[in-house]
Amino acid sequence: MDYVELPFLYHSSILLDPMKEVKELPAQERNEQLVLVNDGQVVTTSLIVAKYFGKRHCDVLRSISNIECSPEFNRRNFASVDYTDSKGEKRPMYYLTRDGFTFLAMGFTGKVAAKFKEDYIEAFNRMERTIRDTADQQAKAILKETITDLNKRMRKSIEVGRRRHGKQYGPAGEMVATIPFHDDLDFNDNLRLVMAYHKNAMLDGFFFASESKRLEGEIQALRQAVARFTDEMATRLKL
Repeated sequence: MDYVELPFLYHSSILLDPMKEVKELPAQERNEQLVLVNDGQVVTTSLIVAKYFGKRHCDVLRSISNIECSPEFNRRNFASVDYTDSKGEKRPMYYLTRDGFTFLAMGFTGKVAAKFKEDYIEAFNRMERTIRDTADQQAKAILKETITDLNKRMRKSIEVGRRRHGKQYGPAGEMVATIPFHDDLDFNDNLRLVMAYHKNAMLDGFFFASESKRLEGEIQALRQAVARFTDEMATRLKL
């Protein structure tokens, strides 16, 4: 088993049967943390469930151990670990996913229990939104940093190219040598702009490549015509 350091959340004064209808609101802080993140996944623990629903932790453990579900569902949604209690002793505990908690909480009855389940589901939703928003913000920051660096390198390449090949080197027509990024847009919208810029740049590149090939063919035909004309003039002058 894994060992997890957790605060001691269970109070021995709460002595309700595991599936007994909850009649009263246990003495607890309403703003206590109901969920946490473990290995990137939002979970709760059997300790928190026991405390919040006013049940003995051993009864919650027994309910999870005896829960009737497939082995696959059990493996995905209930993780058995050990935690260190306030006395420094190792005790058993479960991590529960949203689905695991929902499956377990089906047996909790009563109006108060229903309210608890609503609070739990909202806590899962809130934590998942927080993780998603944080991930979006981090991704946006990385995208901005990458685009800023690419724009600097692109401008530097154009400067070097113009010194070597002249002012005609670089963007032509309405092409802009800057990948767009807007602080007032979220990650997805900025990514769409980058992809649109990339698409347009590729289409412009295809167009100029085809034009270059066409012009190369015309120049080659002109060279051949000039060569034929030169040969013809040389022949006439000999006559």
